[in-house]
Amino acid sequence: MDYGNEWRLIEFGLLLRSYGYHAVKVIYNRNKHKNKINREKHLTMAGRGVENKLVEQMLKRFAIKMDWKI
Repeated sequence: MDYGNEWRLIEFGLLLRSYGYHAVKVIYNRNKHKNKINREKHLTMAGRGVENKLVEQMLKRFAIKMDWKI
């Protein structure tokens, strides 16, 4: 699934896994963000490998593959 809110991606991924889906892939799509300001700006790395660590842990613990498109 793709969605425009990066934090909701995590919630939706976990929700779908709890409903019994074996694996979930969530993709950030800034064009689907409800705020015009957020649609126009690109995501940037948070630093210290936060995104990479989160991707690794979500895949390892919950079989959720995340794509930040950064």
